[in-house]
Amino acid sequence: MIFILNIRRVNEKDLSSSNPFLPEADDYDMYLGALRDDLTQIDEIIEVTQNDSSLCIETSESISEEELKKRIKPIFTEDLMKCLRYVSLVKS
Repeated sequence: MIFILNIRRVNEKDLSSSNPFLPEADDYDMYLGALRDDLTQIDEIIEVTQNDSSLCIETSESISEEELKKRIKPIFTEDLMKCLRYVSLVKS
């Protein structure tokens, strides 16, 4: 199965007391790459490829969209959320 994980950069609307500054442009690419690497550690994920701000996730047939969301959620740590925001996960 193929899923598309859409991600966006942190913008001014996301700023708060816990995240008071916009990240550097280079940080976005670094964190997106780290996210891609972390996703490949999930057993059911076969391959992750990047296309701009989207990650194409190829999985085994045995995982549902809801189960994949549950497996991805813990990857979005506070540190990662300083640069990236989850937009959607859709089955392709």
